[in-house]
Parts: sequence; C-alpha cells; structure tokens
Amino acid sequence: MLHHVTLLLFAFAGGLTFSGLVVTCYRLLGTMAAEKNPLVYYPVIMFAGASVLMENVLRARKTKEADFGGCVLAAACSFFWSSMLGLLMLGAYGVS
Repeated sequence: MLHHVTLLLFAFAGGLTFSGLVVTCYRLLGTMAAEKNPLVYYPVIMFAGASVLMENVLRARKTKEADFGGCVLAAACSFFWSSMLGLLMLGAYGVS
C-alpha cells in the first residue's frame, strides 16, 4: 500500500515538473504564430496543460475571481492530469 502511494506521489511530482518544463520551453521559444498552428499548439498543450491549469487556478484564487469549489475541481483535474503524465514517464522508464 505504501509503495502505491509513494509511486503516485512521484508520478504527480514528475508529471507536474515535466509539464512545467514544457510550458517554460514553449514560452521561451514559442511565438504567436505557433499558437495558430494546431500541429504545434495541441501537442504542447497536451503536455503543458496541467501546469497551465494550476497556474490559472492560483491566479484566480489570488484575485478572488473564482469560487472555492471551482478551484478545487480545477486543481483536482490538474492533479489527475499531471499524475497521468508522470505515470507515462515512469512507465517509459520501467518503474512499477
């Protein structure tokens, strides 16, 4: 049981880290023209979406624009999204 919880925490942390790296690289290298090209934009959002979603949740809570329930739901979606990315990474490395 403890092994599974530890694996989930590593998957979450790894997925969120990978998502943050992708969004940072995209912001450094991407341009507005890349946002109009779906062959570039959608794969980037597939990997960077968890980090972008969590950033929007934190920004909305800081400015008091969003209600608490919506923020909890969006944070849970971000947790799930980054955990799935992390499980893909752990699976690629053969960790189970």
